[in-house]
Amino acid sequence: MPIESVFYLVAPRDRPPYRRVADHLWGSNANIDSDGNSRTPDGTQWTELSLILRGNDDEAEIHIDPVAVSLLVLKIRSPNVGLAERTAIFLSVQTAGTIDLSLPGGQN
Repeated sequence: MPIESVFYLVAPRDRPPYRRVADHLWGSNANIDSDGNSRTPDGTQWTELSLILRGNDDEAEIHIDPVAVSLLVLKIRSPNVGLAERTAIFLSVQTAGTIDLSLPGGQN
């Protein structure tokens, strides 16, 4: 299993629809596989999202999962450090959340 790059997004507000994340990473015509807990394609309350670029190497994937909910913290991980960083920055700007490199409270 490859080493994953991890960023934490602390206290994000509404998230962009999941397709906007994929569009930002790979362009609007990218062939992606997605999974998550968005109730609708335009939902902004999702807390879980996996995106994989089809027909590419295994490093063209991003996974986002909650690690805390009372103060929402999302763990953003990918085997591709650039992809993880671009996702974290995009979501930070879109949600007014703060990027942290280690889990708040000093845990990983």
